[in-house]
Amino acid sequence: MSGVVEALNVSFKSVSSTDNLQLAWSESPAELIVVDLTLPGLDVEEVVQWIHAQQTRTMVIAFGPHVQLKTLERAEQSGCDHVYVRGEFFAQMRNILLQAFAHDTTRKDGEN
Repeated sequence: MSGVVEALNVSFKSVSSTDNLQLAWSESPAELIVVDLTLPGLDVEEVVQWIHAQQTRTMVIAFGPHVQLKTLERAEQSGCDHVYVRGEFFAQMRNILLQAFAHDTTRKDGEN
């Protein structure tokens, strides 16, 4: 994933827990959060709730194995902007990230 991100000339930081996300966010808020639903200890519902509490339009994309339908459904229900099966995400990653960064996601809610 880092190779695609570097080719798009955007910054990228990998975190493995909500605590690490919050720490990284305090240093530099993100325009896009990509959640690997297979990471142990990373609760997608907690991530989405925390991002929404920051009152930003940060996009949240999640991906996971196609055989973990309940996990994918939980990600959709938690409020992720987009949820992909792993194969689709990696096959289309460049286009998915281009679309995500094409939106102005850093404005606070209510700003023009």
